[in-house]
Amino acid sequence: MFGNLFNSRKTVRSEDEATGETQVTGAEVKIEQNSGGDLFGDATKVSESIKVAAPNVPSEPSEQSNKSIVANPQSRENITALSRLDPRATQVLNQAQQLAKKNGQQLIEPMHLLYGLIYDGEIFKVLEQFGVDGAKVSQEIEGRQEKGNFFGQPTLSDGSKEILEEAYGTAKQRGASFISPEDILLAVFQATQTADLLKSKGIDKAGVEEKLSKSTGYVLAHKSMIEKYSIDLTVEAHEGRLDPVAGRDREIERLIHILLRRTKNNPIIIGEAGVGKTAIVEGLAQKIVDEKVPKDLSGRKIMQLDMASLIAGAAHRGEFEERFRAVIKEAQASSGQLILFIDEIHSLIGAGDTEGSMDASNIIKPYLARGQIQLIGTTTTAEYRKYFEKDKAFERRFQPILAEEPSEEAAIEMLKVLQPKYEKFHNVTFSKEALESAVHLSKKYVGERFLPDKAVDLLDEAGAEVKLTRSEGKRADNEVKKEDIEKVVSAWTGIPITKLTEDESQKLIHLEELIHKRFINQEEAVVAIAEAIRRGRIGLSAAGRPIASFIFLGPTGVGKTELAKAMAEILFGKEEAMIRLDMSEYMEKHEVAKLIGAPPGYVGYEEGGQLTEAVRTKPYSIVLLDEVEKAHPDVFNILLQLLEDGRLTDNKGNTISFKNTVIIATSNIGSKIIQEQLSQTRDASLPNGDSTNAKNPSGEDKSFDDAQGKQAQEFEKKFAEVTKILLDELHKFFRPELLNRFDELVVFKPLNPRDMILIAKLGIEKTRKLLRDQKFDLEITEKALNQLAKEGYDPIYGARPLRRLIQTVIENPISLEIIGKNYVAGDTILIDFDEQKNEFIFSKTQVQKVTSESKTEQESQTNGKEPVYGFDNDGMMPPVKPQEPPSSSPPVPHEPPADGTQMQKNV
Repeated sequence: MFGNLFNSRKTVRSEDEATGETQVTGAEVKIEQNSGGDLFGDATKVSESIKVAAPNVPSEPSEQSNKSIVANPQSRENITALSRLDPRATQVLNQAQQLAKKNGQQLIEPMHLLYGLIYDGEIFKVLEQFGVDGAKVSQEIEGRQEKGNFFGQPTLSDGSKEILEEAYGTAKQRGASFISPEDILLAVFQATQTADLLKSKGIDKAGVEEKLSKSTGYVLAHKSMIEKYSIDLTVEAHEGRLDPVAGRDREIERLIHILLRRTKNNPIIIGEAGVGKTAIVEGLAQKIVDEKVPKDLSGRKIMQLDMASLIAGAAHRGEFEERFRAVIKEAQASSGQLILFIDEIHSLIGAGDTEGSMDASNIIKPYLARGQIQLIGTTTTAEYRKYFEKDKAFERRFQPILAEEPSEEAAIEMLKVLQPKYEKFHNVTFSKEALESAVHLSKKYVGERFLPDKAVDLLDEAGAEVKLTRSEGKRADNEVKKEDIEKVVSAWTGIPITKLTEDESQKLIHLEELIHKRFINQEEAVVAIAEAIRRGRIGLSAAGRPIASFIFLGPTGVGKTELAKAMAEILFGKEEAMIRLDMSEYMEKHEVAKLIGAPPGYVGYEEGGQLTEAVRTKPYSIVLLDEVEKAHPDVFNILLQLLEDGRLTDNKGNTISFKNTVIIATSNIGSKIIQEQLSQTRDASLPNGDSTNAKNPSGEDKSFDDAQGKQAQEFEKKFAEVTKILLDELHKFFRPELLNRFDELVVFKPLNPRDMILIAKLGIEKTRKLLRDQKFDLEITEKALNQLAKEGYDPIYGARPLRRLIQTVIENPISLEIIGKNYVAGDTILIDFDEQKNEFIFSKTQVQKVTSESKTEQESQTNGKEPVYGFDNDGMMPPVKPQEPPSSSPPVPHEPPADGTQMQKNV
């Protein structure tokens, strides 16, 4: 059925031969035939007219309407597209008119145009390339038509006129004088009804352009340089693709004032990343579209230039320069209708700078100086200082607008404006508390970024989290609440700000007990740091300062560093989570820079500071400044700012927050005085006499308690004297303004003999854990434990001699025995002490599971025997009777009975 129509290619001339103008009478456009004949076959006649719909136009030509409309520019504009139809396009329009007339419709709608396009052979082939049957589409369109009662000649609707004008613009862009059906096909995508129909068939505008680009008979329009390398923000605003802007009326008004100046009318918006500099320009574009700007700015376009695209591929010298000049000349030719916008405008300086060519800033300077183009730029404060202030000739072409970070109240209002967009995207709702929490929590915990950007990111991620959990069936409601925002902040920063769980509440309540499981004595220090952690966890710490700050004083080896490690393990699960700085590494003046980073021009400038970088990546942590007195005095100047304001500025100008850290400084000041004061108790240890008879744990011999009581009194007296001396020495060494900034000065007590027994247990337990990793177990008798405490005790050097003693007399012999195959995996090693030989002895035990009756009988037989210490039951294993296993029986694995007790046998 399409054969005859597809072969019709006769020429239609629409211009008057004498004047070259199309003659129009009334509201009718006559399509004159140059050489008689029937252009469209029997169905249509060229003499048939196609009317242009216009209000108040009479159906019959009158004397007034018979006058030529050529002299009327507005009327001429309405019919320009009709006067530029090529023969194929004329046929398309004629078919569209016939369908409208057939159904008694007064207007030729875009759907009629699409129907006419299908009757064109080339368009039919394009549809076939998408796998679409044109005949079925035409039948579908016919089926959608509604019957009317109009019997006159149908006229073009407003939508159809816009399509033809768009097609004419496309034709002009590709250098054609007349509109082709391909131009109309590209234009019908701007009408919703036709675009939806084509998209339902899998046809989109980009796909059509791609197919046409491969056609030899059609040349796609070439975009202008500005269109090729920029985005029209006014078009984006008109189509609703820009986010609404709130809270920036003052900046937008200032932007308009500068644009209306006669000279130097180029604004540059300066502000930190994330405060909304680009949004201010987008707000202006929206005001232009909404016609809420002065008359002089009405109708102007803001074109956002993409410098990356402009530079991309410009490998040869002068290629970038040529592109950039073309863009500038197009903006210049627009007579002020185009305003260029360059985000991150500092990228202009040096862009495209190759040998023998100018960079972008030097290319654009003359045009800015003569006021031939208008330019809006944005940049950060640091980049403005770095680039613009050095180039005064470039800087003076611009008028700065400062965009400051909005207040929390203003940021909340900004989020309320953006709320509908994010709710629609994520299919969730945001509660009022969620919006407020996003601003408050981001301001408090996300220190390196700025409002409103960081608050918007919080909302976005919380919405995504709720959307994901709902899709996985883990959540029923779709409301983003305050708890969801807190969860995202905790994930970002590692700071626990969510509601306390039951387990965490119990941990904080019993924090002192948890610490004492691995840390002996020093009750004052333990209580001080536990209270600080609890205050910080519920948000009662002083605003703008660290959660807490301490100076730990005391003799070496009493546990100052160990307490910080214990807190790190309890809070974060491992000792390594603590940020530890050995201040002996900062003894020289120049090494102070390592804390915050080397200044520009020095080695290591790009690496950042050891302290600032560590806290930046782990903002919730314990910072240990070990042996702080060994650092250079200039380090103390940095500590002043850190302790008072809770922040440090690194070498790159970034502000690092210490508000969620616990600062612990340890010091050995006065260690010589401590040695002198405690030298007389150097030989103090367990009570004189047979340590095997010291039955203090079972209460059978009071000599142990009596001796320890006397020694405890002596230590308390000495400790009071040492404390006073230590504080005096501390004030002599540190400046008062530094000491005054610490929350508390904690003096650690020297260790006494009773502490050493408990510390010895902890030391053996550490060795036992290491052996368990190798499939061995370890137990020790009370006699051996007392001997370790006795030999390892030194009031001057604290617990460190005990650690070395365990390595020497316990770990080294066991290592040799294991290497010599004397112990095999599954064995339990028993440590005892032989007083006659004055040495520790090792034997192998096997533990068997027994019934409660035999357990009771065996326990009754162990009276007077040495208890054996394991650590399966809070550090103690009940004493049991040694037994000889059958010689033929293999070792029995170490397995605890059901009631929680253990039995041991000597092999």
